Amino acid sequence: MLIESFLDYLQYERNYSEKTVLAYGEDIKQLQEFAQEEYGRFNPLEVEAELIREWIVSLMDKGYTSTSVNRKLSSLRTFYKYLLRQGETTIDPLRKIKGPKNKKPLPVFLKENEMNRLLDEADFGEGFKGCRDRLIIEVFYATGMRLSELIGLHNKDV
Repeated sequence: MLIESFLDYLQYERNYSEKTVLAYGEDIKQLQEFAQEEYGRFNPLEVEAELIREWIVSLMDKGYTSTSVNRKLSSLRTFYKYLLRQGETTIDPLRKIKGPKNKKPLPVFLKENEMNRLLDEADFGEGFKGCRDRLIIEVFYATGMRLSELIGLHNKDV
């Protein structure tokens, strides 16, 4: 009953999209199934932080990415904030839970032969603008500087 009223609240009062509401419902259902497998019961008002931690570990063991796990935790956080506001519970089991850190993707870079091909085949145009544009590309590649660093570059810095 609590879960259904929460999902109705999201859809009709908060105007969440139908897919978002379904995803929130699936996330809570997934926790419910985990709790029933591990402990034989699930009462959202009796969930403790330890159960959430165990669930996170099980999700990571199943191959879920940290982004997916954090999204699921976001669903649960919203659910427990709703329960707190409704006066159904006084304890938020996610209060001290931190999700797994998201991995930052490695930067993509060009190989030397790809860079040479870019510089040889690209038409930068004639005159000052063409020379400037080619120089910008070469400076980025040779130094690895950021755009903001290049923009802030002054004559005295060269």
